[in-house]
Amino acid sequence: MAPREFEYDAKILDPAIRDHIARFYEAADTTDHEHWASFFTEDAQLKKGAAISKGADAILASRKRSWKDGQTKEHIVYKAFPLGDQSLEVMLRGLSKWHYEDGTHAEANWAAYMGYVRVGDTVKLKDYEIYMVRSPGMGIPYAIVAW
Repeated sequence: MAPREFEYDAKILDPAIRDHIARFYEAADTTDHEHWASFFTEDAQLKKGAAISKGADAILASRKRSWKDGQTKEHIVYKAFPLGDQSLEVMLRGLSKWHYEDGTHAEANWAAYMGYVRVGDTVKLKDYEIYMVRSPGMGIPYAIVAW
């Protein structure tokens, strides 16, 4: 699987962050939970609505819980918006799709905040917060919700 492509301003988005985002969302659609969790620092924080996971172990546990019900996932990143020239903070806009074993499916538009730290020649996520707008098939029509 190739890293994901998305729209961004190459003049201001740090190339290490661009590569991290592409590889992170590629990993997000696999069941290799440990690989996905490796994109975070040991003391990172993940927020999904009202749910907060602090630290690598809690983030990994949250990730494993989110992959039940025989589902497959597809994350599409539309655009990355760095919060300044070469900033370590980025906002994203995207879409997620879930396909369940029983044949049902759902999708949701989302935005995300990603706060990074440098680790050698690369970056890792220190803060990741997801804001989601769910589709009617998810039971709550077009509202930002905690999930």
